[in-house]
Amino acid sequence: MLYKYIDFLDIKAIMFFHEVMPDLSFIAPFWRHKLFWIPLYVFLLVWISRRYGIWKGVEALIISLIVVGVSDFISAQVLKPVFQRLRPCHVDWLVQHIHVLVPCGAGYSFPSAHATNHVALAYVLSHYLPKWASVLLYLWAISIGIMQVYVGVHFFSDVLVGFLLGFLIAFVMFRIAKYVINLYLNWGYGHR
Repeated sequence: MLYKYIDFLDIKAIMFFHEVMPDLSFIAPFWRHKLFWIPLYVFLLVWISRRYGIWKGVEALIISLIVVGVSDFISAQVLKPVFQRLRPCHVDWLVQHIHVLVPCGAGYSFPSAHATNHVALAYVLSHYLPKWASVLLYLWAISIGIMQVYVGVHFFSDVLVGFLLGFLIAFVMFRIAKYVINLYLNWGYGHR
């Protein structure tokens, strides 16, 4: 019963996105693509390295890779096969009412790996940035999740759960990675 209600709300939400939002078809496919943001990733890592030193930049890079790797694995390889929810662009009657702006993909939709990974990355990098930049980074991650709905490859609940999952995974993995790095550095200095 709850699942049908969530589906109903998801249909309403995706229809809202396609009927009410302004035409973003010129930017949405790029905005949600991870390669589009490589200059931002590089800029942030360079900024962290220049501000706090090269080792903090390396630490931010290593922790980012670990956290995003774990979040991607859990969302795409563990949870999507469990839930096996079709993407909106694979629902025949719905495709007639939405704009599918990117290739649909063969995988499942729940949860959104894009949303999971970008919120996880925002969480990690927010520990190395000023508060105002962290807020912008979270808004950036949220905008990417919204674009996933806009281009027709995810339902709103896919993205919402992806945000929550990404935050939870990053919260746990950031602490574990930071602990292991500090343990390694302290052990390394103690045995010289």
